[in-house]
Amino acid sequence: MTKRFFDTFLSPIGRLVLESDGKNLTHIYFEGQMQDKFIISALPIFVKSKKWLEKYFEGKKVEGKDIPISLQGSEFCQKVWKKLLEIGYGKTISYSTLAQELGLQNPYCARAVGRAVGQNPIPIIIPCH
Repeated sequence: MTKRFFDTFLSPIGRLVLESDGKNLTHIYFEGQMQDKFIISALPIFVKSKKWLEKYFEGKKVEGKDIPISLQGSEFCQKVWKKLLEIGYGKTISYSTLAQELGLQNPYCARAVGRAVGQNPIPIIIPCH
């Protein structure tokens, strides 16, 4: 079983709980999403993630690729999440366009992409919604 480490970040949108495997960021939870009790850990990944979040909430340009992350999910979800990381700062993309960029042609694929985006374990850093 993978060890889980936690820290918190007080943001303008509420307290965020950061989770790491010890080296990579694995999740960001919004306030109220995580009901577990946890012990705060001081890890370099949390320092780096908090600096990134500070810049983001100050309106400064940041790139999700600057944070080491570990994504756990289906192969399809991982493809969607990695593609989201390619979206430039301040840019948007529709689920339909994202599906096309992933080589998916079926009109229902946009829904599948939307579901994968909704399962994004590292919101804010991996752009979504």
